[in-house]
Amino acid sequence: MKLLDANVVIRYLSDEESDQNRRALALLASLTTGNDQAMLPECVLAEIVFVLSSRNLYGLSRQEIVKRLSPIIEFRGIQMAGKAAYTEALRVYASTSLDFPDCICVGLMRTKGIREIVSFDRDFDRFDDIVRVEP
Repeated sequence: MKLLDANVVIRYLSDEESDQNRRALALLASLTTGNDQAMLPECVLAEIVFVLSSRNLYGLSRQEIVKRLSPIIEFRGIQMAGKAAYTEALRVYASTSLDFPDCICVGLMRTKGIREIVSFDRDFDRFDDIVRVEP
């Protein structure tokens, strides 16, 4: 088992022709089938979303980011604790203006059956299935 860093996934997703891109393509191809295994931590997923959405770097739309990242999460060789939560987080990210960490909170809450969040952030009030309470 290996741990997958954000820069490898970003090279895989980029249209850049480079040695790094080719090597990332080869690795992710082996992860697609499960011939190879790699862990994709939540913090790395968040970094990938941040880099791809940054106007100074790739400037991709939320919908494009989700379109590109969702299949990677489903690769047989990608290991994540709670893939369903991160898939839901990406779905929320594509359809709202919430920042990605808040989308992860929503994804985790929905997949774990948690209805209440303790937060001062009123953005959570838009969700009918979430109750925000302040401390």
